[in-house]
Amino acid sequence: MGDSLYENLPEEIRRQIDALAEGPETPRLPDIRERLAATWKGKFELFESQVRLLEMEESEGLAVGDPRGFLAITYSGSILSVGPASGGGRWLEYVPLKLRLDVPEIVSGKDAELSGAVVRGASLEFAKGPLKSTSSVYRIAACASGIASEEQERRIREAAIFLTQGFIKMNRSIAEPSEGSAEQFTVKGMAQYLARKNDLTTTLVKRLLDDFFATAESGLILGERVSLGRIGSLSLKVMPARKARILKNPLSKEDILVPAKPETPTPKMSFHKSLKERAASAAIVAPRPPQT
Repeated sequence: MGDSLYENLPEEIRRQIDALAEGPETPRLPDIRERLAATWKGKFELFESQVRLLEMEESEGLAVGDPRGFLAITYSGSILSVGPASGGGRWLEYVPLKLRLDVPEIVSGKDAELSGAVVRGASLEFAKGPLKSTSSVYRIAACASGIASEEQERRIREAAIFLTQGFIKMNRSIAEPSEGSAEQFTVKGMAQYLARKNDLTTTLVKRLLDDFFATAESGLILGERVSLGRIGSLSLKVMPARKARILKNPLSKEDILVPAKPETPTPKMSFHKSLKERAASAAIVAPRPPQT
């Protein structure tokens, strides 16, 4: 009993998992509740990691009229990212646990308007925007008071991208992608996500990505150091010429001639310090299913 992830979760979360386990699109596996519990736990760990990284504050809720951007995770394991109020509206991104055909993989849009206060333990209701309501909220984290709206926007958008991609990855560890959907981190998959997120066509975003890659490749081949922003940079490293040499095969003990190689420019990628630090501390691997 003590080793069961499912049994150690709060009662309300177990009720949500029970409902999902009996859903028509959920695989009929003997350990499905443990799998769903592992997925939920992994999502909550991702949520907490972003709250810490972006220095947000967990709270019991936001009062009516509080303009701050916030993140919320529901008892059902869905994530909601809501930007700061701007001109009366907010942008949002919502990723439910995609195990039912009637639930979209991502809901996103702008000009959303909350119907009332944001309260932990209650559903979120929207008077305007692409989302009407959510299931009951388990945790809420908001930007600290005094942080400029532009900085709040940056933090929430950064969190939204990371959490959305992480939650989709975990959803797919239980429910297979629908027929015809793109792999998550291919150019096609990223183009589809960015198109939905920014209200653009997938064709346009794919063309922009292709042009970006072609521009970066051109700079690299022309000998320039190409910045990839927070990811790092590309450059050419000239590998020195090597003379022909004879090596001995360790198995057969026969001599092997390794031919000469001319001086050769070789692509090199240097990763940004901040990315290395995030990679060292991030919990981005989808939870492994329990061993049977």
